Amino acid sequence: MRLKITVLCFVGVALAIAQTALTNDSIVKMAKGGLSDDVVISAIKAQTADYSTNPDSLIALKTAGVSDKVIAAMVDRMAASGGAAHTDNAGAEAKAMVYVYRNRNSSGPPPNSPSVFCDEQELARMQNGRYFSVRLDAGKHSFRSTDGQSVADLDVKAGQSYYIRGEVVPVRLKPRGRVTVMSVEQGASETRTLKPLDSGMVKDSLRVVLDPLK
Repeated sequence: MRLKITVLCFVGVALAIAQTALTNDSIVKMAKGGLSDDVVISAIKAQTADYSTNPDSLIALKTAGVSDKVIAAMVDRMAASGGAAHTDNAGAEAKAMVYVYRNRNSSGPPPNSPSVFCDEQELARMQNGRYFSVRLDAGKHSFRSTDGQSVADLDVKAGQSYYIRGEVVPVRLKPRGRVTVMSVEQGASETRTLKPLDSGMVKDSLRVVLDPLK
């Protein structure tokens, strides 16, 4: 009886996490929160789904620590709901796209590839003359690099694009990464001349996108 009560409590927690459709990020959050596979799968079966189950997304889930059993349940859920044709483009419409970049001439002092964080989660290390993008849910998000005093706050809207420029500057005689929110016009113009970040510099493969600009 005690075991059943404990399981029911965990199910309640899992369902509370997902008041809207569950996404890949929701599953990773539950898995990293210590919920068992059975509890996560119960949530998958009970909630509406907005998963991306293309090969890259499945590999990212596995890398993030989601079990094969849970990943299989996600794939089955999408197939059962007619979501087998779900594409990244469909998911992108419900999210904002934030581009983070460094211009070629902003080498700065070493270290030359400072980390970039979103909501205190490391996304990638920013190379000179490169960019990456990250898809985010609508709402408020905070970006920073290794200069903790330089924070870029965004209140993003689904379907819109935003640009953050990074640079390395001396702070108290030590090199630190700094980020600045740019206008869409300037950010798009500067990013267009850059190359995608090297994949080896990515720390959060679930959210970071390295697609070439169109």
